[in-house]
Amino acid sequence: MADRTVSDIMTVDPVTVVPETGVTEAAQLMVDNRIGALPVLQDGRLVGLVTEGDLIHQDVKLEFPTYIQLLDGISCTRLRRRSSRTSSRRPWQPPSAT
Repeated sequence: MADRTVSDIMTVDPVTVVPETGVTEAAQLMVDNRIGALPVLQDGRLVGLVTEGDLIHQDVKLEFPTYIQLLDGISCTRLRRRSSRTSSRRPWQPPSAT
């Protein structure tokens, strides 16, 4: 690892947001893309970075909705979507012994 550089491991085409992006939308993007930070671009220039820590810190100031509730809601919605897509499939059955 000592001979590797940041360019060897960085995300080349990261998901980005603009300053006007809502906090809920940013959190949703992080969850959907399994990322912990979003570069904030304005007119193609980097103007900031939003991290999971920023969302947690904001939660302390706002208290509602909590970041954990937000992520829980997003996760529950995902699970419901997956469940509805697979509910028409036959349930798993163990292989019959022959």
